Amino acid sequence: MIRFDRLTVKTQEAVQEAQKIAEQRQHQQADAEHLLLALLDQADGIALPLLKKLGADPEALRRDLQQDLRSRPQVSGAGAGQIYIAPGLNEAFNRAQTEAETVTAAEPGNLDALILLGRIQAWRKNYSAAEDIYQSALRAE
Repeated sequence: MIRFDRLTVKTQEAVQEAQKIAEQRQHQQADAEHLLLALLDQADGIALPLLKKLGADPEALRRDLQQDLRSRPQVSGAGAGQIYIAPGLNEAFNRAQTEAETVTAAEPGNLDALILLGRIQAWRKNYSAAEDIYQSALRAE
């Protein structure tokens, strides 16, 4: 279960934006990929600077996410516009919250970074350095 009281304002905004992205694309669930796209779209968020600092290509990731989201089924009619939190997104938050509890630095951005990088890790087929990026972020925060 997502504990919104543990999220930064920026992460809360990203969750809302993820739901908005899912609704605009007529998806029934807001998934981790919706959240990752929302985090990438935050002009003053942690995602872009962190990815650039770690040598990742945010634009390539954004393109891959958009392509993935375009391929998902769309919902119309009864129930359209009712967005659920997908198990993948819930899993991303659970993992990030567990990791954040073990990280000694209690920086507010830790959870944002852990969610972001945990999801990139799930995209390993395109981002082979994801585990290194993820571990670097744990140390950098």
